[in-house]
Amino acid sequence: MKRSLLVVGFGILIFLVACKSKESIQKVSEKQTQILTEGYWNAEDSRLVAEKLVKKMLADRWRTEYMIVHKNARPILIVGIVQNLSTEKIDTNLFLKDIEKSIIKGDLVRFIQSGNKKSILMTELANSDTINTISNWAQRMGANFVVNGLISSSEELKRREKIIIYRAKLKLINSETQQPVWLGEEKINKKILLK
Repeated sequence: MKRSLLVVGFGILIFLVACKSKESIQKVSEKQTQILTEGYWNAEDSRLVAEKLVKKMLADRWRTEYMIVHKNARPILIVGIVQNLSTEKIDTNLFLKDIEKSIIKGDLVRFIQSGNKKSILMTELANSDTINTISNWAQRMGANFVVNGLISSSEELKRREKIIIYRAKLKLINSETQQPVWLGEEKINKKILLK
């Protein structure tokens, strides 16, 4: 009797261990598998990436530190430029607008929209040092911080697919000291089927 109970108990133990190991294998594989959406960078990608980056930026400690030093005054932000260093034509103005919308929605800082004043910045940038020029422009507009962005891409070929990895980066710069106070990056992987 004891022997049959021992055999049954041992069988149940093996069954439980086998079930547990299958669960852990499935969990690991789900984390490692990244869902690839088809197509190139689009308006939806721009919106989602801008929202994620701005949410991270506004949650970081730079804002709290500024408010402590300046007696709870919210910092004033302006969006400078976004460079496109990818291999394709990407509408950086759309990404700029998405960043601006996300900052306004966050309601944690004061925001200056650059509007037609951006042309002044672009003219000045043609003949001078980028960081210095952007910081001076932001100060003249009344902003404590300026947000700059960069979009780049790289490609991988796999059988009949091309995987494009887009990297969007934001940098928040103190317009007075010209020092970066926050850096953030988001990646999106896209799949293109080749014929």
